[in-house]
Amino acid sequence: LVAGAAGDGSGVASSAAEKRATKLKLKHSPYGRVLFADGYAAYLFTRDAGSKSKCRGKCADAWPPLRAGGGVEAGRGLKKRLLGTTRRADGAMQITYDGHPLYGYVDDPRGEVLCHDVVQFDGTWLAVRRSGEPAP
Repeated sequence: LVAGAAGDGSGVASSAAEKRATKLKLKHSPYGRVLFADGYAAYLFTRDAGSKSKCRGKCADAWPPLRAGGGVEAGRGLKKRLLGTTRRADGAMQITYDGHPLYGYVDDPRGEVLCHDVVQFDGTWLAVRRSGEPAP
C-alpha cells in the first residue's frame, strides 16, 4: 500500500507514515514513464474538481489518497514546481501533481501499473505522466 495511506478512507494514518516523506519518482511502464509513490503507481481521478478530491469512503478504501503528512520528495526528472498539496474533507493533506490529487490502488503490486484507464466510482483512474497529463 502507498505511504501514509490509511486504507480505510478515514484519513487516519500511522504516525510513522505521517512523519516519513513520500518519494515520487518516474518509472517505465506499459504507458510510458509515469509517476510512482514509494514504488507504487500513482493515479489521478477524472471526477476530481481541480485540486479537490471527490474520492471518499469506499472510494478512498480502494484508491487510498497519497498523504503528505511527512512531506513530498521529487525524484529525478519530475517537475518540482508541479508538486503540491490539497486539504481533504477529513482535514488530511493529500499530494497533488499539476493540481491533480494523487492516489494509489489498494491491490496494485509494487512497481506495476494495473489500474490505468479503469472506470470506477463514476470516474476514470489514470496513470500520470511527468507533464501532469494522464498517460495515453
